[in-house]
Amino acid sequence: MKKILAFVIMVMTLMCFSACGEDSKTVEIDGVEYTINKAEDTITDGKNTFEYKIDGSGDSYTIEIFYPDGTTYIWTQNNEVGVGEWKDLSENGVIVSSDTLVEVAKEDAPKKVESKTWFLVVILGVFGLVGLIAPRGLWWLGYGWHYKNAEPSDAALVVGRIGGGIAILAAIIMAIVFVV
Repeated sequence: MKKILAFVIMVMTLMCFSACGEDSKTVEIDGVEYTINKAEDTITDGKNTFEYKIDGSGDSYTIEIFYPDGTTYIWTQNNEVGVGEWKDLSENGVIVSSDTLVEVAKEDAPKKVESKTWFLVVILGVFGLVGLIAPRGLWWLGYGWHYKNAEPSDAALVVGRIGGGIAILAAIIMAIVFVV
């Protein structure tokens, strides 16, 4: 049992320290390919490079796009409503539409994760740990309290541990899927 617990802790630690995301991503809009470089916070259309910054989380965030000529476009998203505004608009004109760049930058915008989902992940993880560490207690919660002086069979304890491992694995997969 100690080996299984050590293995689970090692896997979870490795997942925490591993890089899950990509550094760059390509998006095509209206026949033009845009490359998002997440490490440098830039968007490139092959000719021009635009810097961008995203602040916020979930449904509320702000995207600032910095054009090469010093012009800045700010998109503010609150729930289902988004509003854009220009700052320091230059006389040279806009190279690429702000709407297009906002759509590209939204690929890197924070994703909304429901609190109900996290609650389910935590509950699965807790039940999984209880199943791995104390399958007898889990058996007692499910069946033992019905009977006087009852003991679980070895098979019931093994199934409890296997179920706990599956629950932890499901919780880890759900956490990865919903975070990434």
